[in-house]
Amino acid sequence: ATGDVLPTGQTVTCPAPVAELLQAVRDYPLPALPKDTPEDEWLLPGGPEGAGEPGAVRRGVGYGLGMVHMLGAEGADEVSTATVKVHDGVATVLCAAVETGQGFTTLARQIVQETLGIDEVHVAPVDTDQPPAGPSCRGRHTWVSGGAVERAAKMVRTQLLQPLAHKFGMSTELLQITDGKITSYDGVLSTTVTEAMDGKELWATAQCRPHPTEPLDEAGQGDAFVGLAFCAIRA
Repeated sequence: ATGDVLPTGQTVTCPAPVAELLQAVRDYPLPALPKDTPEDEWLLPGGPEGAGEPGAVRRGVGYGLGMVHMLGAEGADEVSTATVKVHDGVATVLCAAVETGQGFTTLARQIVQETLGIDEVHVAPVDTDQPPAGPSCRGRHTWVSGGAVERAAKMVRTQLLQPLAHKFGMSTELLQITDGKITSYDGVLSTTVTEAMDGKELWATAQCRPHPTEPLDEAGQGDAFVGLAFCAIRA
């Protein structure tokens, strides 16, 4: 659970829903158990001609838990850079994260759509002119590259809202963007993103670098992991 200490001496600070995972697999209905008869030899341990005898086989239910570290570990520098540009009501994301089927392109679009309230979001083709984003593994691009996209989008959001907030004498926190419209908490301000931009191009570049880790010492101790992922199985 969160707050527990690993054998390496590191405290678990990330969500660790181990009990919830075990309960979920426990609550799932069990399939019908096979009948251990000579006619079903392929179901016995070892299969046909194996060591299992129908009269000696006992079946039970077992549970297993898995834990794996996310991102790099033991001092690996994890960083990704992203740029978000907005012009004529269209947003473009530039990031060196390669789409390999893991869904980063969809994720990047969703982040910008939610942050800026712009429906039309393009993810530019990757090229070597962009700062490196690192490999796609262990949820890295979701966490690090997605984090860079989110930070850049929030910076653009601030650029967009600050002039309006100043004009109406309110904080940008009191403004919201939904479906391409900018409104204030009290309804006094209501305009569109396109009108607010007035033909300007807004852009921002941001980095995401999770907190640093360190190599394990000779005794196997140290804060070596940025985060952890958990899974459970019942068989």
